[in-house]
Amino acid sequence: MTTPRLYKTITFELKAHHRLISNRLSQEENERIYQKCMGKFGHGHNYKICVTFCHSADDIFYGRLKHLTSLVHSLLIEPFHLKSLNAEFAAMGVENPTTTGEQIVSIFTQKLVEAGLSEHVSRLEVQETRKNSFITSPKKGGHMAT
Repeated sequence: MTTPRLYKTITFELKAHHRLISNRLSQEENERIYQKCMGKFGHGHNYKICVTFCHSADDIFYGRLKHLTSLVHSLLIEPFHLKSLNAEFAAMGVENPTTTGEQIVSIFTQKLVEAGLSEHVSRLEVQETRKNSFITSPKKGGHMAT
């Protein structure tokens, strides 16, 4: 008999600033594509970062969950909280820090994988607004639990 998998989602809040702009596009192209989100001073969001941890039903997971939650907080929240995502991504060496939702979730997923958390995290969601979120999986192949 296969041991069932259990999933627990923890939601973190990240307050950060960004400006949608690509250094590969002209000013006119940026304005046309990103419109108001490309404004001169950018804007902020109260992002919700939802991390779904997975484990087997017979696993003693609670003790590790506190450690994993703390690790995710130190990787994804502390470095970016109340900061400019454009500036932070550029400082990390991101060549074109457009800070679209797709780029944010991709970079955050990469940080989880580099920290060795891909075996524990089945899903990562970055909620930018109530109507707009980006989801990926750090698991090999990127397949998410449904």
